[in-house]
Amino acid sequence: MKMVFATEAVIFIQKTAACILACNTQMVFYHNGFTKSKSYYELGLKNGLEELFYINGQLQSSVSFSNGKPIGEFKYFDENGVEDITRVGGC
Repeated sequence: MKMVFATEAVIFIQKTAACILACNTQMVFYHNGFTKSKSYYELGLKNGLEELFYINGQLQSSVSFSNGKPIGEFKYFDENGVEDITRVGGC
């Protein structure tokens, strides 16, 4: 793994993805440049919306976190971005 330091960000470059940590935001990218995931952290715990994406850039799923625990609805989408399933409480 190669670490590149940039202003207010740390970029981790791997063979298939890159990861950026900046201002408590973590973003992971596919090799094609599209976002793979986006998460927000406070004091090392997930807080706020987490989104996962398909390799084509479409939203795959989303869920909110509070103090590292999922809250509310889990939403899942198909590869065309159409909402597929919504679950409450991590079922």
